[in-house]
Amino acid sequence: LTLTSSTVAFNHSTSSASVGDGLYSKAPLTLHSSIIADNVGPSGPSDIGGANGAVITNGSANNLITSSTLSVPFGTLFDCPQLEPLANNGGPTRTHALKHTSPAIDQGDAGFLTFDQRFAPRTAGARADIGSVEWQPGETDERIFVSGFDGLCDQ
Repeated sequence: LTLTSSTVAFNHSTSSASVGDGLYSKAPLTLHSSIIADNVGPSGPSDIGGANGAVITNGSANNLITSSTLSVPFGTLFDCPQLEPLANNGGPTRTHALKHTSPAIDQGDAGFLTFDQRFAPRTAGARADIGSVEWQPGETDERIFVSGFDGLCDQ
C-alpha cells in the first residue's frame, strides 16, 4: 500500500481488538507526505497499526503521524496536525484544511503532483505541505467553538 499526499484523520472505533484505527496494514506500507492523525480507538490514540510483518518502508518520507505501533522512518513529525473540520474547501470532495499554524505547512514533498485535492497549487510556499490540502496564503482558519469534533491533540 502506498499513500501519497493523503490525510487520514478523525476515524473512531469502538472495537476492543482495534490497533491502527486510522490505518491498519498487513503488508509493507509506504507513506509520502501524508498525515495520519487524530484517529482513536477505545484505548485512546490509534493511528497506524499492522499485522506481523507489516512495516512502514524506509522509502517513506515527509509524514506527520501522532501515534503508531509500527516503527516509523527517521524524520517523521510527531505533532498535532491542526486540521480544520471536514468541510467544502473547494474541489470535488470535502477536505480537512490545515490551520495557518499547522506544523505540516512547508514540510512535505510535492513529488509529481501539481495540484492538491482541491485543485489548488500543490506548492504555495517554500515547499509543499504534508497532507491532501495545501494551505494557500490568505486562507483563514474557520474553526469556531467546535466541541466534540476536535482531534485528540486539539482538545
